[in-house]
Amino acid sequence: MSAELTYLFDDWLAITRRLRELIRRDVPQSWMSGANHLNETIQQLCHSLTDVWYLDGQDGRATRRHIGVSKVGPITMGLLQRNNELRTEFHQALLQVKRERPDLWLDTSLRLARRARAVQGELADEGLVRLHLKQFSRTLPLLDRRPDKISFTWYQSGRSIKRLSRAEVLEKLEDYGSDKPHIEVQYRKVASLPDNEPLAQVQQQAPLIRANVRYPEGDREAFNAALPIFIPLEEGGGYSFPEIVPPPERPPETRQRARRSDQKLEDEPFVPSLRVYRYR
Repeated sequence: MSAELTYLFDDWLAITRRLRELIRRDVPQSWMSGANHLNETIQQLCHSLTDVWYLDGQDGRATRRHIGVSKVGPITMGLLQRNNELRTEFHQALLQVKRERPDLWLDTSLRLARRARAVQGELADEGLVRLHLKQFSRTLPLLDRRPDKISFTWYQSGRSIKRLSRAEVLEKLEDYGSDKPHIEVQYRKVASLPDNEPLAQVQQQAPLIRANVRYPEGDREAFNAALPIFIPLEEGGGYSFPEIVPPPERPPETRQRARRSDQKLEDEPFVPSLRVYRYR
């Protein structure tokens, strides 16, 4: 299983290396948020393809965004499609490893970092630690036709809610250490509940960047866009670059949509250490 991950990773390294060479050579018409000139745009675009590592001190739950649009030819688009396939195949193989041999993953991750350093020398000084699974599993948005306009907006989804049983919450508190006074108080509160009472663990989600795409025919679509969007270069080379509406510099302070899934929860957490709420 570890060998399969290594083979897939080596294929991905080769594909991304070729992609970076093509982009630097062909210099496709592109826009990257925050870039001030063409060289910086191309540099950021290339970096987005291989930004799949934890950096020193990085929160494992956080991922980095690369907001942009690039118009590429059929060879580059084909390699981008293969890039996405390899990311997906790697992620599926990794899930099997974590399920069947979780002890293999740390050593495998460190070995992949060493292989990346050997192949792509420019990564050697970036303080690489190990593969960032959330960043690696993200696929690049590839459009199959040209859009007229792409607008980027922040999407404040608010919360994710996971339903837990009383027994599951008690087990989590035991893992925290029920001998600690503040945990013991919460443990006793949960233990006093009926066995069948459901609880909800609430996780505050980071704001997302959404791309709203409009096509000449009037069709529209929207999707998360943490990585650059690639659009096809038409035969003969040219059509105008789509109108780009960059996102605001900062996400909204409060979420923009009305509460739905969490409106049945109490206002204050019943188990603060776990962000666990009772239903009303």
